Amino acid sequence: MPRLNERREPLGLWSSVFLSNWFFIWVLPILARSRQSGIKNLVFKLRQAESARYNADRLEAAWNMELELPASERSILRALRRVYGVTYAFIGLYKIIWGIFTWLSAYWLLKQIINFITVRVANGDSNNGDGHHYAIGLLFASLASSIAIHQLYSECNRVGIQVRAACTALVYRKSLKLSVIRGGAGEVINIYSTDVSRIVDAVTNFHFLWSAFLEVIGIVIIAWTEVGTSALPCLGFVILLLPTQMYLGRKISVLNRAQTTVTTSRVHIMSEILTAIKLLKFYNWESPFDEKITKIRAREIALIRQGMIVKAINFTVVFAIPVFVALSSLGMYVGTGNKLTASVSFTVLSVYNTLRYPALMLPLAVRSTAGAMTALTRLNEFLSLAEVVEVEAKLPPPGSNLAVSIKSSSFKWDGIEAAAPATLTDINIDIKRGAKVAIIGDVGSGKSSLIAAILGQIRQIEGNVIDVYGSTVLMSQEAWLLNVTLRDNILFGKELNRAEYKECIRVAALQRDLTLLIAGDKTEIAERGANLSGGQKQRVSLARTIYADKDIVLLDDSLSAVDQHVGAHIFEECFMKYLAQKTVIVSMNQLQYLPRMDHIIVMRDGKIAMQGTFDELLKNPGFTDFCQQISAPVAEDGIDEEPFVPLNQSGFELPQDTEESESKDASTYQIEDQFSSRDPVLAADAKNMIELNQLSVMSKNQMSVRFRDLNETTIRRELEKDAGTTMRSMGSRHDLAAAVRRNELSVYSTADVEGLDDIINERKGQLVQEDTSAASTGFGDFKTYFRAAGSSTEPTAASYTAPQVRPTPTGAGTGVTVAVMVFFFLVHGVRIGSDYFLRLWVPRVGGFSDSFYLGIYGMLTVVFAIGVLTRGLLFAVLATKKAAFLHDRLFGAVIRAPMSFFDATPLGRVLSAFSKHQLHTDDTLPDAAMQGLQYAPLGLGALILCAVIVPWNWAPCIGLVIIGGAMVKLSTPAETKTKAMEAITKPPIFNHLAATLEGLFSIRAYHAQSRFDDMNLEKLDYNHAAMMAAMNVRSFQALYLDFASSFVVYFTALLLVLAPNSSDLSSVTGLALSNALQMLVFVQWTVRMWGEVQSQMSSVGQLDYYAQIKPEAPAVVPSNPVPKLWPDRGNITFDGVVLRYKEGGVDVLKNICLNINSTEKIGIVGRTGSGKSTLLTALLRIVELADGVIKIDGIDISKIGLNDLRSNIAIIPQEPVLFVGTIRSNLDPFGKSSDAEIWAALDLVQLGDKIRAMPAKLDTEVVENGKNFSLGLRQCVCISRAMLGGRSVLVLDEATAAIDVKTDMMIQESIRTGFRDKTVLCIAHRLETIIDYDRVLVMDSGVVVEFDEPLTLLDKPGGVFADMCRASGNIAEFRDLALKAHEERMTRGGGVVAGAVAGAVSRVE
Repeated sequence: MPRLNERREPLGLWSSVFLSNWFFIWVLPILARSRQSGIKNLVFKLRQAESARYNADRLEAAWNMELELPASERSILRALRRVYGVTYAFIGLYKIIWGIFTWLSAYWLLKQIINFITVRVANGDSNNGDGHHYAIGLLFASLASSIAIHQLYSECNRVGIQVRAACTALVYRKSLKLSVIRGGAGEVINIYSTDVSRIVDAVTNFHFLWSAFLEVIGIVIIAWTEVGTSALPCLGFVILLLPTQMYLGRKISVLNRAQTTVTTSRVHIMSEILTAIKLLKFYNWESPFDEKITKIRAREIALIRQGMIVKAINFTVVFAIPVFVALSSLGMYVGTGNKLTASVSFTVLSVYNTLRYPALMLPLAVRSTAGAMTALTRLNEFLSLAEVVEVEAKLPPPGSNLAVSIKSSSFKWDGIEAAAPATLTDINIDIKRGAKVAIIGDVGSGKSSLIAAILGQIRQIEGNVIDVYGSTVLMSQEAWLLNVTLRDNILFGKELNRAEYKECIRVAALQRDLTLLIAGDKTEIAERGANLSGGQKQRVSLARTIYADKDIVLLDDSLSAVDQHVGAHIFEECFMKYLAQKTVIVSMNQLQYLPRMDHIIVMRDGKIAMQGTFDELLKNPGFTDFCQQISAPVAEDGIDEEPFVPLNQSGFELPQDTEESESKDASTYQIEDQFSSRDPVLAADAKNMIELNQLSVMSKNQMSVRFRDLNETTIRRELEKDAGTTMRSMGSRHDLAAAVRRNELSVYSTADVEGLDDIINERKGQLVQEDTSAASTGFGDFKTYFRAAGSSTEPTAASYTAPQVRPTPTGAGTGVTVAVMVFFFLVHGVRIGSDYFLRLWVPRVGGFSDSFYLGIYGMLTVVFAIGVLTRGLLFAVLATKKAAFLHDRLFGAVIRAPMSFFDATPLGRVLSAFSKHQLHTDDTLPDAAMQGLQYAPLGLGALILCAVIVPWNWAPCIGLVIIGGAMVKLSTPAETKTKAMEAITKPPIFNHLAATLEGLFSIRAYHAQSRFDDMNLEKLDYNHAAMMAAMNVRSFQALYLDFASSFVVYFTALLLVLAPNSSDLSSVTGLALSNALQMLVFVQWTVRMWGEVQSQMSSVGQLDYYAQIKPEAPAVVPSNPVPKLWPDRGNITFDGVVLRYKEGGVDVLKNICLNINSTEKIGIVGRTGSGKSTLLTALLRIVELADGVIKIDGIDISKIGLNDLRSNIAIIPQEPVLFVGTIRSNLDPFGKSSDAEIWAALDLVQLGDKIRAMPAKLDTEVVENGKNFSLGLRQCVCISRAMLGGRSVLVLDEATAAIDVKTDMMIQESIRTGFRDKTVLCIAHRLETIIDYDRVLVMDSGVVVEFDEPLTLLDKPGGVFADMCRASGNIAEFRDLALKAHEERMTRGGGVVAGAVAGAVSRVE
């Protein structure tokens, strides 16, 4: 067996020999390699003609010709025709060839064989020569028609892939240039996934549109030739058939578009729910989102049911029309005095059977073409959108020292209403080369817009040309990271210069972070940096910005997410020293750094209120007022390093790459030099600490650090010692997943640890759990689907929040499912019976009159038609009930899942269950199953009929079934693996697009468009190679199944020719061959649909997997309701509280004992990972306690329902989240507050006037993720949200980190006013915000180290809080504020006696 990491020569996806292409011989190496090795060894190579770059360049050149025309005359369809039209037109010849050979066999050769046997029987002749020739002709005609139709499919798929590559790449290139994307990223992703796919579907199916009319005309002509005027009913039915099928095709297209719209809305809401699931649980907002999903799902199910019913009607037309046409034609033929013969009856029946082909494909072709026309219109509009005009870097004029110059300019974001005022007005700035420039202002003043203007990312509506002298680079406000390693995020396409890279790591304060990540800078960063804290993401983004080494560095609020001492380090080491020779333009809220800046720009309402040096601006009273809260300069010792952890060490070394040093572990940091000169013991301890921090065990096959001679006691001791570092590494966003990952090791016993030397290090650095949801359960998935919605179906373990999402059994279980499947076969038995009765009619078996035979035949025809419609409708109802049940079961489980599930499961996986896998269960699976159940009885019935009524035909039939089964078995591994490759290589395309759109400003600022386009083209080629391989493997399988069916036709004809003469031999021949010829299409389609059902059934397994999540505690405990006004006082006690993120894991909170009095204001501080946020996690029961009790107003919160608890605690989270809707719906989703109350809450956070100035006021639209509001404004909305409802306990989790100091101080005053009589717990980002609180709680490593009045803690010798204040450089000012607050409390008589701590302070030795 080859090793997994071996790379073989890529397999070509073409052949230069036409016979190899016709017979798909070139596919055999793919089949062979698929059977021998895994997916990793399947590497395919596209021809240049199929490569994304080649096709994108050709279509772009054709589209550029269109751009020379007026916008109204441009046509992407004309551009596509210019590139692919001639090739595609010639492919249509295969359809004509297929038609010729199909009717040659279904009409002429069939008629000749029947006539031959009729004559032979009549003459009593035994000569079989001509009959054998006709049988051979039938074989070759069948083989030729099979080759032609599969060449048509293959070549259409090939052109489809070329069109897909060209359109997708063109859309991506356009996205890189857009100034604003209407509809957000979802709009572009929709074009990528839906519109481009519709165009490709049309490419695949368009040849069936025009050919359907030719085929129908041909059938009418043949029928007229055979039965003369008796073909008039055929003509009549055809005249009805074509418009009906076109209408059904358009109807299905309309329903599909409507369903897509509704599904997209549902997925958007689910994306919001999953993205902000912690917020929903904090706020107890599951119920309004339950209602949203339930309503939209009801509309979706209604559309799905309508679509399935229309498809059922379509199949009724397809299968019933041929028999009705045959009935009416033969009835008219006999009624006009003609004698019914085997030649006439079965030839006409065979010809009419071919009506199924155009009838089956016409609705699909109409639907595809209609969908493509809509998609092409949208694509035209998208490609004609306005593009950004980037500012080009220039060389400065001689003698000029300017870096940026903007004169009398105004700017406006594209997409804003024309009547709306300009975003920036009358901007005049001159920034000198090498200057350090600060842009300050309150929330929404235009700081970020000014940076965008310098980069040319916002449209200039008036003013002189912007002059930028030098290359630029941007660090955006919201850190933007790619799903690659941390190192690749920093290098961003540049070559590694170890010295420069190492220095960037140091000045960006990333040294300590690299020691805490499992694989250092080789750690894979999850989507959107989900496995990093907010501060870590921002520092990585900063490191990338400065490593780019550009002349002008623009930083948008780069210090907002970092601790104060880290911010001081970055300002000093990075801004002032490392970037000393660069022009640095930074928007900031940290006013204490302004005295060090060369130039300051103060923004207000989109204008420059003032600008100048710090000393110049101090003379302006307005600036003095603005900066009245300014902090003193940062102390020199502001960088507070932790023992043994490198944070700012010049001796810190990067890990050696594998190719550089095989002898060193790639993740072990060489730090001995830092400590060896001090103390060898410390050096050893430091190294051990770093190695321990790299343990991140998600499952036993992911253990990536080798260690020997460990036992369970040792592991636990070391983990307990490491717990502090573990928690600190979680970052400021209290990423529970980080702690979960590091705690996993403790659940393994000694036996689990043994043999770690043998475990592969391959997954080191991948911080996301391995996905086991997609693991096939074989027949188990079928069993789940069959049982779904049955009366005996047991609900999952999930406890549902609302009755509307509880799945209701609807009697559609296993018994009903099996009965409906059997009914499909019974109905087709009626059809076979009607054909057999025709065989009895011709020789007058029984001696009855023609009217009797016609009446029985007509009755069987009507019963068959009713049966076909009934089985289709039954299946439609059954499938929609199962889809509805599986969704409700999944949603009920996920919405009630504990946070530990979401922390350990990537959002994309769960969202995929609600989007892709639910779509498969709703639409793709039922569609494939319905087709399979329609085709299977036809193919199987024909095979059994031929085997039974033709003497000795059972032997070749069995032999060919075995050969066909062997062919399916041979090709199945390749089909499965190539489809898996296609599925695996598709998400990176969409991830890359989403990452690109999210970081569009940064990509342009780095001038990396070409590199990102190359990455996109590479990902497209990987996916399209796998897609083409999968398509051709399917074509190979289908072709050889058709070949097997062709030989069934041949042996049937041959054995009939050789059969002894009998009176009914002609009728038997007609019956057997007319049925056998149907196998050519429907056998391989049955196998194809069965394979589709098998592959789609794994989606049912995914829904079932997530539906079995163990739920969190009950939402409501009926036996223990809380008092109506609880909590009325807000007294909170922690008694011996111990919390672990995982059962058996380390203690993250350790024996916490404290009492918080009613209406007290408590500030909570501590280093990153000290347990501050975990306290709030425990209070809201996001994670249940391992030990101890928390009581609010004397009630044990573990005994009450989660709804009762969370709905009575107001929280303001760290990360501001707004949902799609309006400002009103974001503030009050339950509609419980009046407008006056809402406006009062907005006024308290200084937001009322801004909202009143908006045209729609409270009904102003909020787009996805609230992107139409600044980060600070979004946080203000979240704060005012918490102020509604009148709850007695308020929790703030670093809620004002993204807000400028001035707004922060106003909000703090609003909190003091609005929550004067409430209990407030505030995790502090800025120490000045909590210095006047009643008490301060200092946490470290999950332990309470100090808890007292701020004044008492400041006066405590060697106190931790005092040290933190001293490090900020403001301890004197802090003490004055604390003293003032203490005196006010004493005056009110509510002071806390210094040193009297209500709860015992726990310390772990």
